[in-house]
Amino acid sequence: MYGEFKDIKLKLEEINPEDPQIVEDKKDIFEEIVGHDSLKTIFKNTLTSNEQIHILLTGAPASSKSLFLEAIAANVKNSCLITNNSTGAGMIHTLYNNPDIEYLLIDELEKIGKIEQSVLLTLMENGRLIVTKATMMCNREQKVRIFATTNCVDKLAPEMRSRFLRFHTKPYTFAEFVMITTKIATNRFKRSQEFGEKVANTVWENGSKDVRDAIKVIKLCKNEDDIKSIMKALKEYSEFDNDPDI
Repeated sequence: MYGEFKDIKLKLEEINPEDPQIVEDKKDIFEEIVGHDSLKTIFKNTLTSNEQIHILLTGAPASSKSLFLEAIAANVKNSCLITNNSTGAGMIHTLYNNPDIEYLLIDELEKIGKIEQSVLLTLMENGRLIVTKATMMCNREQKVRIFATTNCVDKLAPEMRSRFLRFHTKPYTFAEFVMITTKIATNRFKRSQEFGEKVANTVWENGSKDVRDAIKVIKLCKNEDDIKSIMKALKEYSEFDNDPDI
């Protein structure tokens, strides 16, 4: 019944209460994100706070919202990333089975169903996970901080919006897009700076301003000669121009 949450990414580990939550304390977990210094500070302070603070990132697609969630998922213990390919039922099932989750990261919150949103509201307001499904009966304390993104805040119920600290991000400029793509290519994938710049230019010229599309190209290319053909295939077969997330 709950097989459709293979895209839910878990970082669950037992930790000593005196250990830092961030896996590498000296590491800048947001180093691949260009700019947004004030927002980085907000997230870092929230991650080290004892308060239950929830953050919602709003704004147009391709404005770095998802990158914040991905950075936290990759570097912070007891975090769980829910992508836009995951199901609401899968999210509740994951919370139910993993009481150690402390940070729930939800990409495109507006796509979560009303039933699941009501569970989240109770979790945010009272710090309790209450599930009344026949296959899952639960009413327990579970302190979870929710960091989420949305491309359309108007699709969220007012009571849901009111539970968050909200921050609006703007799309990257061309220069910022090249800089962040190059950083990801060199730091994460150990490619050359020239390769990263060429990917950034090709992706931008083909109509996408989404760093995730640049990452797809980087992953698929064995060398610079592959960049244009990979980009052409992605655009042709995945309907790049009509993708609402670009």
